[in-house]
Amino acid sequence: VLLSWPSSFTASAFLTDKMYPSFCSAPHDNAEREIPSLADDPFFTTGNIQLTLKHATVVTSEGLKVPSAMHSCWPDYDKKPADTASWDCSLSSLSASPAHDVITYLASASASATNIDNEETILSGTNPNFLFEKRYDANYSPSGSNHFPDMLGNELGGTCQLGQLTLQGHEQQRQNGMHLRKAYGKSDLGDLNVDVGMDRLLYDFDAEKSNTQFTKRAYDEPQLYVRSDDRQATIMSGQALLHGLFGDLMKEHAVITNYASNPVIRIHTSDHKSDILEPNYDICPVLGEIEEESLESERYFIDFLHSNEAVMMKELGDEFIGGWDLHEDPSVAMECIMTSICLDKTVPYVLNQEDSADDATLINRFGDDWGSRYSTFQSKRKSFKYTYSDLKFSQIASNPVWNDILSGLLSFFTDIDAIALANEWPDLRPTSKLALYSAHDTTIMALLASLGALVFNPEENPPYASMFIIELYEMDIPIGVEQDTEFAEMYPSKMAFRLIYNGEVKTSKISGCPPTREVCDVAILILHVFEFSDLSAFDEICKVSEAPTFDDSEDEPELETPHESLNIFEFTFTVLMSVWAGALGMFFYMNKSAARSTRIDTMEPEHLHLELAEVGDNNMGNQGGTRIGTGGSLYETAQTSETATII
Repeated sequence: VLLSWPSSFTASAFLTDKMYPSFCSAPHDNAEREIPSLADDPFFTTGNIQLTLKHATVVTSEGLKVPSAMHSCWPDYDKKPADTASWDCSLSSLSASPAHDVITYLASASASATNIDNEETILSGTNPNFLFEKRYDANYSPSGSNHFPDMLGNELGGTCQLGQLTLQGHEQQRQNGMHLRKAYGKSDLGDLNVDVGMDRLLYDFDAEKSNTQFTKRAYDEPQLYVRSDDRQATIMSGQALLHGLFGDLMKEHAVITNYASNPVIRIHTSDHKSDILEPNYDICPVLGEIEEESLESERYFIDFLHSNEAVMMKELGDEFIGGWDLHEDPSVAMECIMTSICLDKTVPYVLNQEDSADDATLINRFGDDWGSRYSTFQSKRKSFKYTYSDLKFSQIASNPVWNDILSGLLSFFTDIDAIALANEWPDLRPTSKLALYSAHDTTIMALLASLGALVFNPEENPPYASMFIIELYEMDIPIGVEQDTEFAEMYPSKMAFRLIYNGEVKTSKISGCPPTREVCDVAILILHVFEFSDLSAFDEICKVSEAPTFDDSEDEPELETPHESLNIFEFTFTVLMSVWAGALGMFFYMNKSAARSTRIDTMEPEHLHLELAEVGDNNMGNQGGTRIGTGGSLYETAQTSETATII
């Protein structure tokens, strides 16, 4: 539950005279991550092709938060009087029990009532009702006395719960909501995007003011879908973002309805021990095996144990930070360094570059900018497993997330048998304007890396309050243009997507997408993620002692009718590819074009592009065809058949 703030209010507690690393997402860095408008493209304008924005999927990492545990980051880090031995939080979580009206309703409602979910949600917010503020200050002495033994206090020593969102983090996410409002909203009265057509926007906030009925408001389902894991920082990050996006609209609705009730926004979550918004080693132990394998690889041995930079950074840690063993886990190292720097806590001299930048002894020993290099070195160590061995870790870790994302995107496709698709993919969600995933930096790392080595930069872990956005556009195409071969091959599904990460358009970096276009056919996105978004196989993938490599099979089966041999995902892929067969050729064409113009010496070929190979008669049941593979993954489509399969 969040109070409404004026749009101009800034709650940032960042120091104005301090230069923060970009990872902190200080106000000036966050401001530079605005979502760019879709640029006019002559390819579309000359053909009078209209692109209409239908949906945005937003995945955000939590805002700046306190440590998730009391680590031993450096000597005396966790010992008083060090300021890192006690963490106090001024921002509290609010909660409420359901209003009495809903209790009465549920007690009398028929168990077979079809609208019980909606009615329950409506009545839950009925006023008046108490809000409860949760404070982590029991067994704590505000006077600083020794009345309470340390063993009775919070793990972080002060009034913060583990991993709690800070005031800075709340403002970062509220600013993200303002970024979304500016990118996707319109208000003539509010002087917002007055010259932008609604084909490029999602919300007309002036018109939305009159939509006060539940399920019709912009922040109700099905217009909005919200997913978070059950952690304070992720839940409140999502709340703050939605407040930045819809806070003014919510205030207008409250006035119109005379504050009869508080709007209730559903947040879909799960038991944290079994949630999958971040890599979960407990339910998917193969992720741990892949990580161990990566740490024993030759590349890790060279880059992070025996390179000149590795030796130098280890010496820096051993001699000036209290011992390299304290930062052996790069995730712990990054949390130690960044929570301390971003929240203005004391750090070792060598990491405080405002004080040590001109130290001649350190310059002679380690060169320039050693503090930033140390953080970058830890970032690269943390992200190594995500790009190791053909992106295995990222593909498996992102499997359930991509499944959930596709469950929202596939509902938009009206050019296929909707009933058959719904029957085979029963968890499709109703179409929504916005799907928000309030998640973690590791969630975004896995999503980016799963789309290819060119999309993900392993030297830069996602900063606090990062945003990964997929925009979905519907194409209105004149008949003459629709029959144009080049366009038909490039956009066969007539649905396009744009990928944006922290204000940077990344679409063209996805293998198979046009290198000079901001939007790409959504079939290309599905080609990339379909094989590892099969949630029905997730338990089997996670149980095996070694992660699957998706190698090509020597004995490839003949194509069969979907309902005879294909599972849900294979059938769905068959349906989609029968409509989008042209995307396969464009997929190959774009990758070969990119390969001719771009060379990245440090990457294996399978990281750069997908390969097209001819499939002979013996492999295709006497049908000529083509197949497209990602490394070892294989998609097939028969040139003379209306069906395709994934094997």
